[in-house]
This record gives sequence, C-alpha cells and structure tokens, in this order.
Amino acid sequence: MAGLSYDSSNGRWRIQFKAPDGSRRSIGLKASRRAESRAQTLRGRVEELLQAKLTCTAIPASLALWVADLPDETHRQLSNCGLIEARASSLLGPFLDSWMSERENEKQSTRITWGNAKRNLLKFFGPDKALRDITEDDADRFARWLKVEENLAPNTVRKRCSITKQFFSSAVDARLIEASPFRKIKGSMTTNRKRQRFITEEESLRVLEACPDAEFRLLFGLSRWGALRTPSESLALRWQDVDWQNNVLHVHASKTEHHEDGGERVVPIFVELAPLLREVWEQAPDGAEYVIEHHRNHSNLGVRLSRIVRQAGLTAWPKIWHNLRATRCTELQRAFPNHVVSSWCGHTEGIAEQAYWMTTGEDITLATTLKVSETMGGGAYVVHSAQGGADWQTIRGLIEACTELPAATRKRLIALGDKGAG
Repeated sequence: MAGLSYDSSNGRWRIQFKAPDGSRRSIGLKASRRAESRAQTLRGRVEELLQAKLTCTAIPASLALWVADLPDETHRQLSNCGLIEARASSLLGPFLDSWMSERENEKQSTRITWGNAKRNLLKFFGPDKALRDITEDDADRFARWLKVEENLAPNTVRKRCSITKQFFSSAVDARLIEASPFRKIKGSMTTNRKRQRFITEEESLRVLEACPDAEFRLLFGLSRWGALRTPSESLALRWQDVDWQNNVLHVHASKTEHHEDGGERVVPIFVELAPLLREVWEQAPDGAEYVIEHHRNHSNLGVRLSRIVRQAGLTAWPKIWHNLRATRCTELQRAFPNHVVSSWCGHTEGIAEQAYWMTTGEDITLATTLKVSETMGGGAYVVHSAQGGADWQTIRGLIEACTELPAATRKRLIALGDKGAG
C-alpha cells in the first residue's frame, strides 16, 4: 500500500502512497545514519493509518501513542495527507489563543483572570516558545520573575501559577507535552493575616453616616451585616430575591455556581440590615429590577469606599470589601453553629477558618474573664465568667476556637455547658 524509495542525490528516503482522497502523496525523511530504519518504520505506520482510514476503524492504542510522540514536522506531513488530525499548535502563543477561544462562554471575570496569566507567560517566554522547550527550571524562574520583576503579591503569584498549571495540564492532555513543567510550582492560595482587619460596630456606623445616599449605605450594609460578596453578589441581588414575608434574601453566588447547590443560598435579613434595605425599597421606582441600581456601573467600588472611609475620619483598611464580609462572618461564628454560618455566608468551614474568621481584641478581653476548672472528683469541668459578663454562647465559641485544649476536653466542656445552659 505504501512504497519506499531512496534518492541518492540528497540521501533522503521517501514513502509514497495514495491518500484517502485518492491523490498521490509522499513523505520525505532527512538524511541520517538511521534514516533507512526510520523510513521502514514510518512506511509500516503509514500503511496502518491508511488501513484504518479505508475501513473507518479506530487506530489501536499503540499506534495512537506513536502518533502522539511524533515530531511536529512529521505529524504535520501526515495530517496534510489526511491520515491523522492536525495537532494543536505546540507554540506557546497559538496554544494559549486556542485554549482561550475554546472557552469563550466562560464568565468574563474568569476570562480576565486567565488573560492576566496569559499576558505574563507571553511577556516572559514569548509567543514562539515551544511548549516542549519549557523546563521545570524555566517554570521556577517564571514564578520568581512574577514576584521580583512584576512586583506581584504572593497570593497573586500563586494564582497566576495556578492558572498556568491549568494551561499546561491541558497541553499534557492534548499530548503536546509529556509532563507539565509547572507541576511542582505551588499554586494554592494562603491567607495573609497582616491584611486582615476586623471592622468594629463603631467604625461601621461612622462609615455608614459618610455614605452619599441610601443605596450606597445598603451596598455597604450588604457586605458588613449581610456578609455578601461585593460587588458580585450585591450587584446581582434583585428585588424578587427579597422575601419580606420570611425575612430572608435569596443570594446567587457566581463564584460558587459550579458547586452542587448552584451557588444559591438563603441569608437572613439581619436586624442591622433591615432598615437599610427598607429605605432603598421605599425609594425604588416601580418596576425596578435590581436592588442596587445606581451604583452598579461604577468602575471601582473599592476606590470609592476607600474615599468614603477617609471622609469618615478613618484609615482605609486592606481588602476593603472582603474584610467587611470577614468581619460579619466572625461575628456570626461567635453566636451560631459553624454549619449554620457556613450556609448563610456561602463557604465551607475550612475556607472560613483559613480566610474569614479573625481573633479580635474583644476575644482577648473576654478570655481574661473565662475560668475553666476541673471538679474535685475529676472528669468534669466548670466554665463561667469571673465577672459574670459573658453568656454561654460566647464562652462556647471561645472553647471551640481554643485549639490549645485537647479535642476531647473541648467536647466535655461544651457538653457540660450545654447541659447547664439547658
């Protein structure tokens, strides 16, 4: 089915055959010491591919592996002859362009995040860098370059590296490379405790007074007392999501919509939030769709809130919207069971412990009044406030958070306190 000839004038071997479309085709091999052996092997493989095409059958696994490992030039020749499918580009620039175009229907915010990582890769390696030529050492240098030359924060570097690992994992799946050079680079996010800030009730009320109108006061309140993610969840809230009868909000989280619950959760209309929501409701025109209508197109709500915080006579804190949400999550965790708080706030307990819950000065003050003592008979503990100023639910939360105590001891303390409170 395929012929093999040798051209003595240039030392090249040539495989000749009739392509599936009926045309005569040939594939040449450059002169080398093992050219004849390689030509014999290639002829056999070409015949296998031709047979599969003519009989409309799938190629065997061994042949598929051979095709996947072909050099780009040989692969291109075979695909031009119609024997195999064209390989996705193995150059970085075209590969990333193709990867992004295949995911055009993803959320715009996600595509922007991908685009940032893509821009960094192209700036560091160049669009014509072959994927196979990128080594683990290159990956390590890229991560250091993001931190030193691009001056990105540690978590931003990890995020960019995490997306880069996603890119190269797809290249492995497409058999463009055997293994990802980024597989050993850390991509998991960590919490920078130095950027956490608990916003007290007094500070919150001062900022609330400085807000320019009722709608911005509500936007602030949705994050500070409703624990909504801003801007995504707050701006997505519609009036049809407000259930006045049951006193709850039906919140849609685009960040977690891929989870089993579809990103839907129910959030109470907390006492602090209710008057802010009612005020905007009374001012809303007939037929209004979104709860936040006038501030939804603002280019940077974080910059605007920072300005308002300074107008209130305070210093703007880092991660200005996130820390409002984290503050509320911390407050709720003190008063309600963890699974309830996780349900309201839309995160797992693990994420809450890592990124949201904070220890405050109030906790330390309260801890100085907490007495934990074992009874004379042993095996039981008495938990109470030395000054009588702490209720059981607050003390219970402190015990749960006190990891210095053995887990079994914490359980016994809580069981005893629950029994006494009951």
